[in-house]
Amino acid sequence: MFQITKLVVHGFRGFAGEEEFVFDTAATILFGANHVGKSSTFNAVEWCLFGDDVAGASTNIRERVGGWKVNNTNLDSVDVSARVELASGDDVFVVRRTLHQENGHNVKQVEISLPGGTMLEGDEAEEKMVQVFGTSFRHFMTTTYLHQENVRAILTEEPRVRNDAIDRLLGLSPYKDLLGAIKAGRCGKSQTSIIAGYELFAARVDTALKTRRNDLDDARRIAEDAGLSETQFHDTGLIELCSGARKSLVGFIDAIGIASTTPPAPTRWEDAGDWTTELGTEITRLRSELPGIAEQTGLFERKENLSKLQVPFESARRDLELATVAVAELDKKTDGEVALRKSIADLDAELTISRRELKACGKRVELVNAGIDYLQTADATALGSSCPLCSHTAPDLLLHLKQEWESSLEEAAKIIKAAIDELEEKKEVLEKVSGRFASLKKDREAALKRLVDTRQHIGEFLGKQLTDKDDPLSLLAAETARIDQRLAEVGEQVTRRQEELNDVSRQLDLVATALSVVEAEQKMKSIESIQESDEFKQLDTLRDEIATFVDDIARVQDAVTRAMNHEAQAKISTASSMTAESFRRITDHPSLGEVQLRVESKTSTGQNNYSFVNSAGQDITPLLSQGDYNALALSLFLGLGTSLADEAGFGFFILDDPSQSLHATHKERLVDVLDEIARHRNLLISTMDTEFDDMLRSRLTCATTRYRFHDWSPTGGPTIERS
Repeated sequence: MFQITKLVVHGFRGFAGEEEFVFDTAATILFGANHVGKSSTFNAVEWCLFGDDVAGASTNIRERVGGWKVNNTNLDSVDVSARVELASGDDVFVVRRTLHQENGHNVKQVEISLPGGTMLEGDEAEEKMVQVFGTSFRHFMTTTYLHQENVRAILTEEPRVRNDAIDRLLGLSPYKDLLGAIKAGRCGKSQTSIIAGYELFAARVDTALKTRRNDLDDARRIAEDAGLSETQFHDTGLIELCSGARKSLVGFIDAIGIASTTPPAPTRWEDAGDWTTELGTEITRLRSELPGIAEQTGLFERKENLSKLQVPFESARRDLELATVAVAELDKKTDGEVALRKSIADLDAELTISRRELKACGKRVELVNAGIDYLQTADATALGSSCPLCSHTAPDLLLHLKQEWESSLEEAAKIIKAAIDELEEKKEVLEKVSGRFASLKKDREAALKRLVDTRQHIGEFLGKQLTDKDDPLSLLAAETARIDQRLAEVGEQVTRRQEELNDVSRQLDLVATALSVVEAEQKMKSIESIQESDEFKQLDTLRDEIATFVDDIARVQDAVTRAMNHEAQAKISTASSMTAESFRRITDHPSLGEVQLRVESKTSTGQNNYSFVNSAGQDITPLLSQGDYNALALSLFLGLGTSLADEAGFGFFILDDPSQSLHATHKERLVDVLDEIARHRNLLISTMDTEFDDMLRSRLTCATTRYRFHDWSPTGGPTIERS
């Protein structure tokens, strides 16, 4: 077993500077209030030996889940180191682990110094530590380091966690790891998956074969309906069909005299598909280059152009006729355009005279109105009976002017204005008629121009000079009839050639039909070859071998489970008296009697299931107080650890605040139990409990070292005094 002899720590969690602890006595006590660095001391031992494993959910320690820092976060820089010296007989092993920053990144290092001076670093050091110490962090936490949360896991957590903790405490990790590996291998599920995969594959092969057989039957039926014989369904018959189709196409090309590069007939059926596509493309090209196709296209284009010339000519001629008739009818209604213009001129003369009369009348009206306004505002006494303009005698001049305005001037102005309005209405009517004359004559001239232009275009298109005696429409009809006659002649020739190409295309269709039969046969043979292959036949053998392997694994799992249960029974039997005696001594519980730890193998999972019972076999946990719980967990830990000392790997116990929830009598009795254990294993005990500290100092009979922690500061760490 390995005894811890020294710890040197720097910058780790609650520490700032370097601190050294020497464990050279049977018991070492760390005493001080909470948060002064006691737990950091034990944490440094863990971290030095196990590195990153000391943090995370797998530890079952709540404070270490998520963001648990090993460096003192109150310091400006990250500079952490822990060095642990362990002795086994005369051999001394030194483990040193560090953490510092380089370029803003954390750099982790570990090294181990072996007896004889050999130094290993990094992964080699980690591997060597596992070989030398023969334990994992989880095993360390259940056999060496009594952390309060792990104590509670033994009794107060869910059964699965409790059972697992006791398994580790009993040193059954190899069994559990093996069972875990077997479970992780999921052999049964893998077997089910493999068999399902095999059956699915076999079903797919069978389905594919049936599908291909149906495809072949359909292809044969289509080929027979197309007139192909049984001999043409196979590769040799297919090649003969290809040769026949090519021969027909070559004969057609020679007959019409078109340059063509016809691909040679294939010699393998696998090439028939591409060859058929290539020959089909050539046939399409030949259709567009047949003799007469170009002439036919030109004739259709000329006929279309004739139609385009005929329509505007007919439209222009119709518009000219309509405009001429409209002018004649309007001329008849108005006695002619000349008479219309004379009537408009006569109206203009009358309007001129009437406007002059209205103007003269208007001036007299303005004068009379001005006189009336003046007389109405002037001083009548000053004027007397004289006219203000000529000074002649004019008695009652204002009255006279008003009577003149009302009796003559106003009526005269109205008559002249009415006459002017009437003359303007007549003129407006005549001017609209005159505008209609102008519009119709303009339409007639435009229609005549279009008629002349289209006649010229028709003549140019027909290649002759047309005169007024020529009827363009008749000439167009004659040319259209000539084109139709030629189209009929050329169309008959082209149709005959196209039909000859259709015959070749039908031969290609037969090739494609025969090819579909050959391809269907080949696909079916490919599926059949899978079923007949050695690999497919070996699948049955492999399936049986997998079933045998899974059965063997199940037997191994059963054997491991039985061995684990047997070893648990044996170790519990070995430690039971020590556990029961320790619990009895610590608690002296009057209602419990003898306490036993029992184990049984759960048939559903194969795992061990533990229970604490009294001599009558009854579960005692409902009868326990919190102090009893802690005492029972301590008793189990100490009993098993002491009884199984040779298997623990480390020859010391780390007890972090073991007196929680214990009253004074419990504490005294616990110290007495620890005093006996210290004869076999060194003790490292931390406590904040002054009463418990006093008891340790007064009741422990073994050599004891005491470190007192106090006056902790964020950047200076604790002050530590050894005594």
